[in-house]
Amino acid sequence: MPGYPLVRRLLVAAGRTMTAEQCAWSLLFTGTPGVYRSSGWQEFAGTYTEGTLVPSSAGSCAAGAFRVRGATERDAVEVAALHHAYNAKRPLSSLRAPEDWAVRVPAWYGALDRSLVAEDPVSGALVGWVAAGYEGDCVEVRELAGAAGCLGALLAAVGSRGRAAGLTRARVRLPATPGVRAALPALLAEARQMTEHVGMARPLHATAESVRATVTAPGAVHWYGDCF
Repeated sequence: MPGYPLVRRLLVAAGRTMTAEQCAWSLLFTGTPGVYRSSGWQEFAGTYTEGTLVPSSAGSCAAGAFRVRGATERDAVEVAALHHAYNAKRPLSSLRAPEDWAVRVPAWYGALDRSLVAEDPVSGALVGWVAAGYEGDCVEVRELAGAAGCLGALLAAVGSRGRAAGLTRARVRLPATPGVRAALPALLAEARQMTEHVGMARPLHATAESVRATVTAPGAVHWYGDCF
């Protein structure tokens, strides 16, 4: 295909730079893995869950005692803290710097006020956050963070907004943790897990075995908001 020789030369140069800078390994996501496979990157499987939106009555029951509302710019510091706590030890997730929240995250998710937050019913402190978007007739949950108890309330609110927009289906790209699995019925009915191969990894200083263990670790997830 035209352009591949130039791409391969650029990938060789990128590999040399990353190796010189002592990078242990390289991670990328692509819909065209053949461009990268011959240059040392290998696919690994990822999963997502999709299904129909639950009826409004089921979503209302799942909301529970948490107050869910639209986020505001005043919530930015607490949202960043929720993300850090939720992902501090999670494989594949980046720990974001302030400039990531200022530039990269809005580039993928839109302004903060397009997401939702959950408040503790007693203290009023933020305990959860979710970012979602619309793709055709589907609402897609792209990131979530917070205490397990509030995740169902956040997903129920996403479903409510989706139904109000005329959507009928939902897709979630979230880590397969017990808290997430318990919360999914607040959003999804007839759910099914799907497998995709868009993630690729290339060892540099690390061993291939250690890289494979990282990208396939339980709960591993790379959020859209950390893409370049």
